[in-house]
Amino acid sequence: MKKLIAVFLCLALLGLSAFAESEMYVKLEDYLSRIDESAFDDMREEWDDLDEDLLEYSQDHSEALRICYEKAEQGDANAQRIVGEMYYAAYEVERDLDKAREWVMKAVGQGDAEAQALLGTMYLGGHGVEQNLDKAYELVSLAADQGLPYAQCLMGTFSHYGIGTDPDDTVSFDWFMMSAKQGYDQGMVEAGVCYLIGTGVEKDTDEGRHWLLQAAEQNNRRAMRYLGELAIEEDDPDAAFEWFNRAAEKEDRVAEWLLGQMYNQGWGVEQDYEEAYKWFLKAAEHGYKNALRVIAQCYFFGEYVDQDMDKAFEYAIAAARGGDAEAMYMVGQLYIGGIGTETNVEEGIRWLEKVMARDVLEANYYLGMIYLDSGLVEQDLDTAFRVLLQGAEKGNTKCQYVVSAMYYRGLGVEQDYEASYEWALKGAQQDDADCQYIVGMAFYYGDGVEQSYENAFDWMLKAAENGNDEAKEVVSFMYGNGIGTEKDALKAALWKLR
Repeated sequence: MKKLIAVFLCLALLGLSAFAESEMYVKLEDYLSRIDESAFDDMREEWDDLDEDLLEYSQDHSEALRICYEKAEQGDANAQRIVGEMYYAAYEVERDLDKAREWVMKAVGQGDAEAQALLGTMYLGGHGVEQNLDKAYELVSLAADQGLPYAQCLMGTFSHYGIGTDPDDTVSFDWFMMSAKQGYDQGMVEAGVCYLIGTGVEKDTDEGRHWLLQAAEQNNRRAMRYLGELAIEEDDPDAAFEWFNRAAEKEDRVAEWLLGQMYNQGWGVEQDYEEAYKWFLKAAEHGYKNALRVIAQCYFFGEYVDQDMDKAFEYAIAAARGGDAEAMYMVGQLYIGGIGTETNVEEGIRWLEKVMARDVLEANYYLGMIYLDSGLVEQDLDTAFRVLLQGAEKGNTKCQYVVSAMYYRGLGVEQDYEASYEWALKGAQQDDADCQYIVGMAFYYGDGVEQSYENAFDWMLKAAENGNDEAKEVVSFMYGNGIGTEKDALKAALWKLR
């Protein structure tokens, strides 16, 4: 049974491993963003299917192509669909989505189920046609109703995400099972993970394992990887290592990443950082964004490789374009610093703004400080305060510290000692030494809060113990003069020396 379409559309619902990024319940927009031009690279693995189709016409490949084109021109639906797939997957021809659409639509007009499914996926991704999720659902549904197993698998995915229909995980599971019972390996994987997590069906680990094993017997690399992740959950590193290796042999990039994690952490294998790097590099070469970012960091710090800022930028930008938030932050800094690339503050700021939307709160602090007083751009206190406040509201203590200082001094906002104290207190309660120092000073002088030397001493001591040098000086002074605590010359001297 052909896998041309579902190889890139039937994404797993979940990852089980504590190491891996879970694929379960990714947002619909994230799911759809995966259906892009890069996804078609995987379709080359399915060219063997087209080879088999063409054998129906002749054992001689060139003759088979000639006959297929001839039959397509004569109106044969099967041949029309094959020609459409050839243009769609760039098989023996230059990729041409317009021609793919034209030929596939001819086969759809004759009720060909595989053509219906293919045209549905084209509408899903907006490839050769304007994206239309309702039309995608309609076409794939027609194919599924004709019993096409990979269309049934896609219907399960549609039902999960609510593409063209209301989201319903019970219906989703039913579709996956229909596909699985026809022997379709992707359907087996989806049904298996539904059982493992209890999505749309009562949780049943044994049943989930059964379906994953069935898919693994068909050399499905995702099934192998999930069996490895299940072994991790069951604390069986030997089995996990075996399954990850089997999946990695088939160039499963997540399995390669997980093998790297096992070597990196020494879990089930002897810890070996060089071996970990080797697997991370393989995963990076296959486009796994986490691995791309790690390799970028290796080149940046000169770990396991000679330091190379150009390479660091090259891998970081690849990871960032793949959506890795930490890599986006790194790229922003590299552009601003002109590291591994020409200095481009405007482009760096653009990347920092993108990553702020992904809740990498360090980006708020970094960008806020750029606008506050960096000399890289014209000072903009209003923008600085707005950006830093966003980070502060989401709990970043560095942002809370600067917001507190801006309220205290009236920079970019009306001066407000009480607000200054409140923002510093939020950071102080998260054990941030700088914020603890500000809270201590607020209590000492009664700025924004009722004066209390005892409270001032308590917060200063916490800040000092957490490494704030200014707080150490104040604690020494308060011990020496008996302010907020009993006078103790020895402790005053010891804090003076720390």
